[in-house]
Amino acid sequence: MGDKGNRIASVYVDDDTHQAMLEWCEITGLSMSKLTRTVLEDMTPVFKEMIKAHEDIQKGKDAQKVLQNMLASGLQLASDRLREVD
Repeated sequence: MGDKGNRIASVYVDDDTHQAMLEWCEITGLSMSKLTRTVLEDMTPVFKEMIKAHEDIQKGKDAQKVLQNMLASGLQLASDRLREVD
C-alpha cells in the first residue's frame, strides 16, 4: 500500500445511504472520503471472518457451526472495539 492507500473505483450508493452518510459527515466533521475509508477499514476484520467462514464451509465443515463461530467472533470483535473507545 502506498502513502495514500489503494484506490477503489467510484462507488455508487442509493439515496438513503448517501443521505445518512452526509448527515454523519456533518455530525462528525469527517469528509465523505474519510468516512468511507474509515468504515471500510473498520470492516476489515469482519471481511476476514466472512472469508474464513466461506472457506471452512467449502472444505465441508458443518455450516451451522461455522456460522455460529463467525457470529461469536463478530461479537468478540465488537466487544474489543467498544473497549478501545472507553
